[in-house]
Amino acid sequence: MLKLADSGYPLAHNITKHFHGKPTSLKSSDRGSVLNFMGLPLNIFDKGGFFQPYLTLQQLDYLSNKNTGWFLVGCSNDIILQYKQQYTDLVLYLDTDEYYDAKLEIVNKDLKDKLSLTYQDKKFIDFIVDQVKQNDELAKARGDEDDSDTVYKTINSNSSDSKTFKGGDDFIRYNFEDYLIGFLSSVKYDKFMSRFHDKLPMGGMEMENHIDMFNVKYVECFKATHNYKLFNDHTEDEMFNFFEPKHVGDAIAPVSNNLFKNIFGKWGAAPAWW
Repeated sequence: MLKLADSGYPLAHNITKHFHGKPTSLKSSDRGSVLNFMGLPLNIFDKGGFFQPYLTLQQLDYLSNKNTGWFLVGCSNDIILQYKQQYTDLVLYLDTDEYYDAKLEIVNKDLKDKLSLTYQDKKFIDFIVDQVKQNDELAKARGDEDDSDTVYKTINSNSSDSKTFKGGDDFIRYNFEDYLIGFLSSVKYDKFMSRFHDKLPMGGMEMENHIDMFNVKYVECFKATHNYKLFNDHTEDEMFNFFEPKHVGDAIAPVSNNLFKNIFGKWGAAPAWW
């Protein structure tokens, strides 16, 4: 389940065959058990989905194939970009000459409000980017830039689960896992509160509902997907009793130099305090 072996062809339908009801056990000290309990990784490339990190011109027909419902692809051929209006909703441009230079184009304008980042989202992403930049600057200060192998070993050498190596691959991966776990738990908690809020005893120890911190329009779109149905059907309804329903960005202090804001600034004005 932690690989993309079934996502390279839109007719692949092997992922959901492995579901056999909701998890019946949880070992909080076991990362694999936690991910399984939370329904992670999310099955976004089930039948109809197509993932290709390096799309070739020969595969361009896959994008318009009647069996392809959605896709995520990467390419370096500008010819493919000539079809962006026809096939894509979003295009992310990465400039390989500048490590932190990137641009996101929202081709489908109907998605703009649904993809807007909340204040807490921006704090979280700025924190991640800032830590990666600091790690990169430390590597350069040590002279690692003269040895590309050393740089990559430094960035990718997180072999433990300590999360102490800020800016490395595991640091980024674990922080996004924390974000997703908080998001999914918040979705479950919001659903629970919508159904049972009036039936709860007065003065009960209710947890704060963080769902508004995730952009409610995006949440509604997520809940309309086949992916959400799989997640909802095969995970514990009250998972928020095991994992706090929160936005991890809520507890992060704003980064003074907003790197991520420079990329997405064209989405609209930020709040006055941002």
